[in-house]
Amino acid sequence: MNKRNKQGNIPAKYATPKSAKTVLSEKVEMITGEKADSSILNSLDADQNEKLNQLVDQLSESKKLYEMEVQEITQARIQTEMLQATLEEEKLKLESLISEHKKSINETEELRLALFLKEKDTLKKNEELLAREAEAEAGFISQHSQSLALLTAELSKVRAEHMQSLAVSQSQFLQTFNEVDEQRKSLSEELSAEYQKIQNTKLELEKAKAELIERKAEISAQESIINTTVETRKIQLEQQFELQIAGFESEVIRLNSYRKRDEANLLDLKKRLMDFSELERALKQKGMDSAEELLLYVEKIESAIREYRQKLAGRPVEDLEDEVEHLRDLNRSFEEQLRDAKQALQEANAERHQRAIGIMERENLMMKNRVLQQHNDAISLATEQLKQEIDELKDRQQGQAVFPALTRMDTIYSESPSTQPVGALTEFVDELQLRIFQSDRNNPLYFDKETLQLFLGGLAMSQLHIFQGISGTGKTTLAKAFASAVGGHCTVVPVQAGWRDRDDLVGHYNAFEKRYYEKECLQALYRAHTPTYKDRLNIVLLDEMNLSRPEQYFAEFLSALELSGEDRQVVLMEDSPAKAPRYLREGRKIPVADNVWFIGTANHDETTFEFADKTQDRSFVLELGRNGMQQLPSTLKRSVIYSFSSLQTCFQNVISGHRADVDKIFNTLYTHEVTNVLAKRFGIGWGNRLERQARQFLPVVVASGGSMSQALDHLLSVRLFRNGKVTGRYDTKPEHLSELQEQLSDVWIKLFKTDIAIRCEERIEQELERKEIT
Repeated sequence: MNKRNKQGNIPAKYATPKSAKTVLSEKVEMITGEKADSSILNSLDADQNEKLNQLVDQLSESKKLYEMEVQEITQARIQTEMLQATLEEEKLKLESLISEHKKSINETEELRLALFLKEKDTLKKNEELLAREAEAEAGFISQHSQSLALLTAELSKVRAEHMQSLAVSQSQFLQTFNEVDEQRKSLSEELSAEYQKIQNTKLELEKAKAELIERKAEISAQESIINTTVETRKIQLEQQFELQIAGFESEVIRLNSYRKRDEANLLDLKKRLMDFSELERALKQKGMDSAEELLLYVEKIESAIREYRQKLAGRPVEDLEDEVEHLRDLNRSFEEQLRDAKQALQEANAERHQRAIGIMERENLMMKNRVLQQHNDAISLATEQLKQEIDELKDRQQGQAVFPALTRMDTIYSESPSTQPVGALTEFVDELQLRIFQSDRNNPLYFDKETLQLFLGGLAMSQLHIFQGISGTGKTTLAKAFASAVGGHCTVVPVQAGWRDRDDLVGHYNAFEKRYYEKECLQALYRAHTPTYKDRLNIVLLDEMNLSRPEQYFAEFLSALELSGEDRQVVLMEDSPAKAPRYLREGRKIPVADNVWFIGTANHDETTFEFADKTQDRSFVLELGRNGMQQLPSTLKRSVIYSFSSLQTCFQNVISGHRADVDKIFNTLYTHEVTNVLAKRFGIGWGNRLERQARQFLPVVVASGGSMSQALDHLLSVRLFRNGKVTGRYDTKPEHLSELQEQLSDVWIKLFKTDIAIRCEERIEQELERKEIT
């Protein structure tokens, strides 16, 4: 959460700590992948919340153990695969050694064959030696002796070499054979050990797999228990609420009975007022000659009460409550005195019958009874007034919020969600088209890429959009589907025909109730400043915007949207309340954030008004026609929240990158004859606002996959060639329109070579046809 606050540039002192139920909801979402039902969590008491928290912690630990076991199994599987790879390498090495051993055996056989040939040659030489010996016996003894000596020496040498070579070969063969045999034995042992390890690892893996399946079953059982517990608790809470509702209804019936009783008491009091003459006689008996003296006495009592109230004003609520209890005790004592008086009256009446007491004494007792009753009523009234004043003091101490809905948002929307940055605008258009298409499974929504490219350009150009077109072309649907696709928020505000001022749009302040009645538009503007929606796209959809005149009820917003920074705000109240929402400026001004767009839908018929120039010149106008349906991929996209800051950065980079191209276009327009024709024949020039909007609109449309010609054609058609400007006027002539059409075609060729201004040309052609008919 702290990291999120740092990313959203939220000061630490404004970062609201998470509540226990918010942490519990996040734990449930982390385990199950789905958000928990906030109404069920809010209805749980402390014990149930603690038990559910413990159960969720157990599930979280179980999930962590499960993930650790899965990770260990995965690592064991990787090690097994590595061991298998090692065994394959060792097997290849063994096969290589075996092939080398066979090669050495072949070499040994070749050596044996060479030795055999040498022995054969030696035998042949022995035979030659024997032949020479035979010749020596025939008379060549001396010569034979010499030859024999040479042959004997040569034979000895050959035999020595042969024996030496044979010994070396045999030793090499034995050594190689021993080495190969030792290697074969060691490799066999290693293979057996590795095979045993693999078998053990396999058994462990199977055992771990069985444990995982068992653990998964336990987790599923625990989840089903949790679901059952939640459902049971939900049913219990519903039953409890039904009992509470029944109790409230019985309380209402009881209060109605009390009201009827009070009405009967009121009638009784009216009857008592008719006995004023008797009261006057009683006053005379008390020494009061007139009602004025009674009034003076009452004023004296009231002044004493006021002094008492002034004293009470500076006293704490606890002292007042003690005083009320004291007054209640006095009231009870007076009631007891009243009962005693009634009893005395009854005794006096009995005594009168018994002793024939005179009528005057009986009237005196009755008068005393009435006076005591009046004292009792006065004390009761004073007690109720004091109680009411104490309640008012408590309310003032607690402080009632003037903006209740906005104040609640400070708590509800205090957490920043994770967002995804916007990449290239061309890819963003493709993503939007697919997400809008899948926003309603029962009714797929298709908007072509050109419409979405112009819409994105409009987002960069102005925060006020007007969608025009016949009914059923998707004006309202596009705004709502776009907000859903980008993870933003869309607030629908149905415009009424009787709207006249800003209060009809944002609400009004009730001075008597000390409360501001916040309408949906005001809540949407404030919601855009909260951490939850600060980096998201927010849309205020003014449905049927021209049922009333926007220049009246939307006038302050038209002025605010022309400003920037701290000046872009709307004043709600003259004075700031004591307890104001966090994101109101000075406690009484609502700022219009950059991440808020007003989108108004408009139909043109006898029940609507035409937009004034001040509204159309400040807005982006998009005329929607009936779209053809194409089938897009059916694979559902995961919900995502696109970052407003990344989209704004993308817009700024694109605008600065195409600055030179836009400069070239306006330099050509300013110096071309089309400017003179617009000024001389139609009284229209290139304004600073139009140029500023074009520098924001044209680059974004091009970066979204559109063309500069398409973007400029749309902008000029809705700003200069709309009704009331070039077209729809009675003071223009056909030859002027033809001249403008010719110059427009010429400047378009200079700017874009082969392209033409399709929308502007169509408007001029329609106006020429209208002129011919009239």
